[in-house]
Amino acid sequence: MWKTIEIEVPDFISQIGNRKLEVYQENNPSNPREDEENLGKMYIWNKEYSLGDEKYYSSYEDLIDDLDFENVELLYTLRVNDYRTELIISSYSNLTELVERYVNEKNEEIKEEIKNKNPAGVYVVYKSDAKEWFNENLYESIKEQMQEEIKRYNSYVNGRVYYYLLYENEELKDSCGGIYADNERELKEELKNCLGDEYKDLINKLEYNE
Repeated sequence: MWKTIEIEVPDFISQIGNRKLEVYQENNPSNPREDEENLGKMYIWNKEYSLGDEKYYSSYEDLIDDLDFENVELLYTLRVNDYRTELIISSYSNLTELVERYVNEKNEEIKEEIKNKNPAGVYVVYKSDAKEWFNENLYESIKEQMQEEIKRYNSYVNGRVYYYLLYENEELKDSCGGIYADNERELKEELKNCLGDEYKDLINKLEYNE
């Protein structure tokens, strides 16, 4: 009985002289919301997909009812767009100012206004966590980190996580995985960060392996 041998084919490939770079899409990438340290909490309520962090709240309303408003540094709503070929999670509305108003005024109407937003999800950063991450330029730094975490999670959800194998003289010289990239340009930039200027030309020559 014949056995079928599956040969993994690189998604991108490049070769210059005795140097060869192969890039593969990871089949089972690690979840950045579970396996990496994140600044914020990302809660998403979706009937079709299990998304975001582990949920301690059954709904957005339950989260707001239990939220420690005085400890909130930033609160953004999230939206989820399903384009069939990919899911796009993005920040949508900044509710931080409303949170600050509620803390200062203790007006329940403001809390109801926050609750009535009813988004697909939220990204929340607590002051206690923010102080451990940043010493200055707190607000802008937090927003940049939020966008980076959302971007990485989008790459993960849509299967755009890669690893590379670098060969010299047909021997494996280096390898690394967990590379998040939404397109070829970003992939090349991440590879340059990993491999350095010595392999810049090899990376620039990288092409989709049809």
